[in-house]
Amino acid sequence: MKEEVIIVPGKRENIFKKGDLDGEFEQYVYNWDTYIAINREPQYVAYYVTGTGTIRAIAEIDYKKSKFGQGIIAIIDEPIRVIIPVRFGKDTLQGIRYTTFKKLLTHESTDDL
Repeated sequence: MKEEVIIVPGKRENIFKKGDLDGEFEQYVYNWDTYIAINREPQYVAYYVTGTGTIRAIAEIDYKKSKFGQGIIAIIDEPIRVIIPVRFGKDTLQGIRYTTFKKLLTHESTDDL
């Protein structure tokens, strides 16, 4: 079983309907704040909402429906709402980041992810 998590930065209106952090999730998140290709096979995606300093949702990736070349990450079931503070270092999460759940929860700074 894969345990890798990919952190994807995105604007609130591209992750949540009408940009409401407490509202419904968009069915597909396809406008990420990055232009880096996904070249590994993480099991989960963590959505970092730009401007909030937090990761607001985690979901399992559906590889059959995802179209990474077109920038579409499809997920299995509904995302899990979380609020995980991101402790920034020199790395400002401008691109995607591969990590594990343990590092995501215990990181000292983004440089550790």
